[in-house]
Amino acid sequence: MKILANLSIQLLLFCLYAASFSVNAQDFSPQLTEFGHPDLRGVWNFSNKTPLERPERFGDQEFLTNEQLASTHSQEWRASQPQQRERQLPRSVS
Repeated sequence: MKILANLSIQLLLFCLYAASFSVNAQDFSPQLTEFGHPDLRGVWNFSNKTPLERPERFGDQEFLTNEQLASTHSQEWRASQPQQRERQLPRSVS
């Protein structure tokens, strides 16, 4: 009988403990910007090797090799660099 009473008390305490989390979760409200939208400012880390769109040249290949990743990243890096144009110096008036 003691075991059943002890188990009932433990179950009741656990249920009350679990219920307190659901009440706290409902009280949460995200920080908002001055325009009323959720504030998403902060540090966003995009330094991973997974491209957002899969290049067509890889087709149905499930995984990329390290060489393919390096090639893809070097191509993306070159594409992101501003094109260097030959600067024309102003001609001096003589």
